Amino acid sequence: AGRIDRIYTGLVEGRIDADGMVDAPIGVDPVFDNRRVIDEFGQPAQTEYTVLGYEGDNTLLRFKLLTGRTHQIRGHMEHIGHPMVRARSPIHANVCTHQS
Repeated sequence: AGRIDRIYTGLVEGRIDADGMVDAPIGVDPVFDNRRVIDEFGQPAQTEYTVLGYEGDNTLLRFKLLTGRTHQIRGHMEHIGHPMVRARSPIHANVCTHQS
């Protein structure tokens, strides 16, 4: 069987100088149920990110989702202090399939 990698790109606030991974569980916001937040009792979530370049004071990243939680990238980037630049950066997706 094959596997599908979910690869996205997006622009985040601030400069990130190194590739990395965020490993933080995501749950439903207790106030706004249409939002997701980092929650120790939430579902496991992991996002790898790679620095692609810079636009001014912002960083263009490639994201690889190791899990598939709702609003995972936005939640993880906000958690590490680099929220998405929403007005200028829709998240673009590429799906890559691999044969085992």
